[in-house]
Amino acid sequence: MNEDVTRDTVKSPLDGKTLNEMLERLGGQAWGLVYMTYEVFFCHEKAGRLSDKINHAAALGNRLMECRFFSDIGEYHVWKYNDEYKRRLLLAGACERTYKSTVALWGDHYEKNPDGTLKKDEDGFYKQIANGRGCHYGFPPGFSCENDEDALLPLKLKLVSYYDFTDDGLVKFTDLRVAEIVGKNGGTL
Repeated sequence: MNEDVTRDTVKSPLDGKTLNEMLERLGGQAWGLVYMTYEVFFCHEKAGRLSDKINHAAALGNRLMECRFFSDIGEYHVWKYNDEYKRRLLLAGACERTYKSTVALWGDHYEKNPDGTLKKDEDGFYKQIANGRGCHYGFPPGFSCENDEDALLPLKLKLVSYYDFTDDGLVKFTDLRVAEIVGKNGGTL
């Protein structure tokens, strides 16, 4: 197996030791996109200093549906399948054949307080909201977006798709990873 790709099964996908090890492999820090049964949230995690939000999600591990921790170096992806957790670490050099694309996150504004400052939810996250769609994305405290031109909406996820060719010469996509979050003007957050 390619040393830049690791796939296996894990009992506790968000336990501190496992997640810190994966964060180290991703350069010491990474953005996280976490899908629980009751919410979806972004986080920015650093090896050795996991956030309260992630520690809380780890304590409710059986409610985790999927998570992706990503940096420009690679992605750690965990998903629930038949009541067990599968995981994959995919590093940037895993395959020479890649296709890069960007997709916009739903959300046309940040929720604001009456005084015009950005409103934080009970966990201290800024909320990006898509009116009429019921979709909210929370960004962690310290996320700079009030005066940062690179954080103008819409925010986008930069994706890297890996492909190969079949015996018939058709393109076959073999994997995908999230690489980074970019703002309206193309700056990386």
